Amino acid sequence: IGGTVIDGVCRDVQRGLGLGYPIYSKGRFMRTGKDRVEVSDVEAIVTDVLAGTSLADARRRHGYHLLQRQGTGS
Repeated sequence: IGGTVIDGVCRDVQRGLGLGYPIYSKGRFMRTGKDRVEVSDVEAIVTDVLAGTSLADARRRHGYHLLQRQGTGS
């Protein structure tokens, strides 16, 4: 890989610079989403489970399973 092009902003720029790895982006931004981002549909999943839906079905219905697919590295 010769470098990375990002159509947006990039975090953790210092790591790339330290490795001599070229990163081209529209800007940089060092803040994380910690304490400012929350998973959507958690309240909906809980509501479904309390109404008798299985946890697996509630997760599937609200797309939660897409966040935890095997092999995606996440």
